[in-house]
Amino acid sequence: MNEGFRGVLKFSGGVFVLAVFAIVLSKNLDAVRLVFSIDPVQLLLLLALTVVMFVINGLLIKYMMTVFDIQLPFSEYFGLGILTSIGNYVLPLRGGASLRAVYLKKKFKFPYKTFVSTLMGMYILVFCVYGGIGFLASIFQQFLNGGTVLMLPAFYLALFLAPLAFIVFHPKTGFARVDLVFDGWGEIKRSRVFPTLILVEVFDALARVFLMYAIFFSIGVEISFSYVVFVTVVNVFSLFINILPANIGVRELVITLASQAGGASVEAGLAVALVLRGTEVLGLMLCSPFALRIFRGSR
Repeated sequence: MNEGFRGVLKFSGGVFVLAVFAIVLSKNLDAVRLVFSIDPVQLLLLLALTVVMFVINGLLIKYMMTVFDIQLPFSEYFGLGILTSIGNYVLPLRGGASLRAVYLKKKFKFPYKTFVSTLMGMYILVFCVYGGIGFLASIFQQFLNGGTVLMLPAFYLALFLAPLAFIVFHPKTGFARVDLVFDGWGEIKRSRVFPTLILVEVFDALARVFLMYAIFFSIGVEISFSYVVFVTVVNVFSLFINILPANIGVRELVITLASQAGGASVEAGLAVALVLRGTEVLGLMLCSPFALRIFRGSR
């Protein structure tokens, strides 16, 4: 596809998403009231959980670099994670990853192609972990409730099995981006830290689920645990809809729709999305000195 045409499509899609988000928000202003009804102590706990997630994200960066025998101290891997997240807000199309790539290239001579392939290879692990956790959570919920609805378990099982099928057959497609995924995955799975990466990814997923549950609880909305997992999974995979900086608008609409599937109102789903966005921004502001140090080191 012509790059210019692709750019026009992304711009048009971004404008459309923002317009829809603005309309939804204007018609559901009670969501804002729900946000401001959160107890300050609970808000501080949500902020603390968000920072914990930043630390776990930093650990993923640390062990991804360990695959290539690059050792990063806490201040560096944590700062790189924060810099990446801030960059996603201020640069188009998830530009935070580009900042991280530039830093690693300048300091460690880490090749851009290897960076991209490793990042894309991690997507296989992400799909497997979230698919596995979602499948177990939905089966456990149905066991408790005596239900027989197979839609959620089937959805998660597909998420889990699809990347496994690619891993087993490992086809060479001739498409550069797809082959990069397999190249990156090969580097990751051969590494001695592969089990550690799996463990950290699982902790990251569980932390995201717990944070989502805590947000629903803080605004007084009851929703089953299996649907909290569903909202979390859909939120994570909304990151692949790469049309706006930090997925502003996209993530909010996706969380709202996913929450409705679990029986929450539009206002409640929107409030959850706004709280998640707000705690993320506050957390990034709080941790920004770490990112500033990394940014200065990359210049």
